[in-house]
Amino acid sequence: MAAPDAPGARARLATHFGAVAADYDAQAREHRATAKSYRRAPTGSESKRPTAPDTAVHCDRLADRAADAATEARALAAAYGGGTPAVQVPSPGIKNTAPVTSASAEILGPTDLRRLVEGSPTPASHARLARHYLALSTKLDADAREHRDLAAAYRAAPGASDAKRPGAPDTAVHCERLAERVSRMAAEARALASSHAQQQGGR
Repeated sequence: MAAPDAPGARARLATHFGAVAADYDAQAREHRATAKSYRRAPTGSESKRPTAPDTAVHCDRLADRAADAATEARALAAAYGGGTPAVQVPSPGIKNTAPVTSASAEILGPTDLRRLVEGSPTPASHARLARHYLALSTKLDADAREHRDLAAAYRAAPGASDAKRPGAPDTAVHCERLAERVSRMAAEARALASSHAQQQGGR
């Protein structure tokens, strides 16, 4: 982003944000599948605590937020892919967010996640689900920080879009909106982690 007009830079940025969008799309699909699992085998929370973390409605909300984040990321991919011009920003405003590695190892694949959600709950399954959602929240927090860093970089060197097309993909407002949506996803995942941790202890 510091030199979007360098050879191959726009294509690389378009590929990056396309991959980010695909990741959020995959998360949306996972949360929708989890919501279906909860509807097939409702927990006690469905009647006692509607919209609690371990309910279909909560998973639907998380899926919607992931889908919204994917839409925002696709708009950025289109901006760098030629859909709209990208703004040039200085490199000092961009921080290099460290990759989340140790936590990512705890994130379950769709099949294992559905198996645990649909199976009979045990302290061990609650513990595993708690680790999964905590790791997911850590990853999403890192994503949100990255989007906020990009917003800060755009604000440090505003481009023409900030005046001509406020809120366009290549503006700080767009990155801040994406960061906010991802932060909400992280909060939802933390709520799920907390819920399963409490149920692990029989509370």
